[in-house]
Amino acid sequence: MLDCRAMIRLLVKDVAEREGIASAYELSNLTGIHVTSMYRIWNGTARMIGLDTLDKLSTVLNVKPGQLFEHAAEPEKLPQRESKRSAKSKGSKLKRSTK
Repeated sequence: MLDCRAMIRLLVKDVAEREGIASAYELSNLTGIHVTSMYRIWNGTARMIGLDTLDKLSTVLNVKPGQLFEHAAEPEKLPQRESKRSAKSKGSKLKRSTK
């Protein structure tokens, strides 16, 4: 199983601080997101973030949702895709029924 947390990093704290928001508690008050959840988001330890939460954060911080994340690609951790050539050769090996 892939550990996506190593590949995706939350930038909420960085973005919020640039906007003059000094703490998770303050951002919690501005967004209406529960303070416990906000601490996880703020510290980058949240494992899942709902679309409604992303919408609130994006609105208050005046950014697009994608600006709240940083992605460090680690291609060696991804399953390798089959090349088109090998996929075609496998498909041609299927037996066709004759009527």
